[in-house]
Amino acid sequence: MAEKKKASKYHEKRTITPNELINPKYHSIIYILLIVLALLVFFNEALINEKIFISGDIVAFKSWSALSEDAKTQKVPLLWNPYIFSGMPGYASLNVGPERPFDLIGVIKDFIINTIASLFPSREVFDIVFYMVFYLIIMAIGTYLLSRQLGMSKFISFVVAFSMVFSTFFIVWITVGHQTKIITMAIFPYLLLLIEKTQKKLRLIHLIALIISLWLIFSASHIQMMFYIYLSVGLYYLTYLAIKIFKKENLIGLIRSAILFVFATIISIGIFLDKYLPVFEYNKYSIRGQPPIIEKIQGRSSETQKSGLDYDYATQWSFSPGEVLTFIIPSTYGFGWRNYSGVLTGGETVRLNTYFGPMPFTDAANYLGGIVVFLAVIGVIFNFRKETFVKFLTFLTLLSLLISFGKEFPLIYDLFFYYVPFFNRFRVPSMILSLVMFSVPLLAGYGLNSILNFYKNGFPEKTKILFRNLTIFSLALFVFSIIFKNFISDIYRSLFATDRALSIVIQNNFGFVNQELFNRILPYVYQFIFDNFLSDLRVFLGLSTILSALIYLLSLRKINLN
Repeated sequence: MAEKKKASKYHEKRTITPNELINPKYHSIIYILLIVLALLVFFNEALINEKIFISGDIVAFKSWSALSEDAKTQKVPLLWNPYIFSGMPGYASLNVGPERPFDLIGVIKDFIINTIASLFPSREVFDIVFYMVFYLIIMAIGTYLLSRQLGMSKFISFVVAFSMVFSTFFIVWITVGHQTKIITMAIFPYLLLLIEKTQKKLRLIHLIALIISLWLIFSASHIQMMFYIYLSVGLYYLTYLAIKIFKKENLIGLIRSAILFVFATIISIGIFLDKYLPVFEYNKYSIRGQPPIIEKIQGRSSETQKSGLDYDYATQWSFSPGEVLTFIIPSTYGFGWRNYSGVLTGGETVRLNTYFGPMPFTDAANYLGGIVVFLAVIGVIFNFRKETFVKFLTFLTLLSLLISFGKEFPLIYDLFFYYVPFFNRFRVPSMILSLVMFSVPLLAGYGLNSILNFYKNGFPEKTKILFRNLTIFSLALFVFSIIFKNFISDIYRSLFATDRALSIVIQNNFGFVNQELFNRILPYVYQFIFDNFLSDLRVFLGLSTILSALIYLLSLRKINLN
């Protein structure tokens, strides 16, 4: 038996190695370098030509520079901002802060960052672009390592990591200046990786890495994103605990992991007590801690809500159930910022924001990628029963999605808003979609893994029929979208791009116009929006057809992956 096993291993090497152009031990490094190269190429305008992104949040961030310079000149700790509202806390509002020489991890990190920044001709390019691209690289590496830990091959792990940074809203955060969100989500895969590892074995290096990971999340100072991370970790432990109890499995590893995570959290909180205690104290004087003064004077404050943000204000950026379609067809609700060149501008290229959904505005749709979502659905269908991590990701996706709906579908959101401690301090319900963006590429990895396993071990007959029917159905819809363009336009006009929706787009881009001008502008605006929607629809249907057909051909052994 031992000889057979040895012969089998030798045979496996003989069949795989000759087909490898590069030694397999270098594959992981090459995959990571490919992602790094892709990111550098994608952001080459900024990194090479020293351009930066401009958005409201980036400009707001730069507005603090004068205060910081004054504090340095006067050699005083940056705790207070005397320039706005007759003075207000700076450190306690997490906008600025003094140096923290007692935090050794922070000192080392700042030294490394400042050293690298000194190599750049422009500090602005480093702070606004490269520093965030660096964290996308960190996110990609963490996602790759987590995927490998979950049993995926190197190639599938590469696909998951690539999708994580290029096929989600994370990359958009760079352009709008949401830096602390990127930092927080970049560290999330490392947390799950270390939680997985500490379940299997207790090692000091894993505990140290866990403390550093949590330190990075706490240092980012985005409390709402931190809440989402801890919500995810809590759901992870609940899912694994329930499954292990149901299967009557040993709980020691899970309990050990949870204890280490709590310990690492206590250490991290201790390091940042000087920052978060003032925040906690200041909270009760801000709009997050009590109703606005005007509402209290006029007696309009809610009896059921004694603290936290006003419900209407907190739920302004609520994601709507209909906008789930934007995960695969980004222009369903107009998309966001687009370059327009046509009759309305005399052929000149002008940026228009074509979004008309329930949110006040958005820069871009929460697009996930048709192929990524397609593979994620396959991952759930074929792995939900047997993989606990897939159960966790599925529950996390559903919970996050329901919370993101906010006032548009308040079933779950209201439970959190009124009954979960501190949750009513948070605004922008759609922000929690970051957890959906994180989960879907990993589920797609499971889907791709299932397809390759079916290829190796044989496709069940029902699975063959499923992909054959999907190919026929998506191809039929693709042809339908070409032949019956006007019919699709009528449906889109009645369900999505209504007069009310288009009036929002016209008002946001052209201001208030009289009825005559509105009637003249409307057809051109609608045609521009519909053309983009139809193009996105055809792309999705075309990609779905190709992917379904490829999987079906694989099931028939018409394609040889070797």
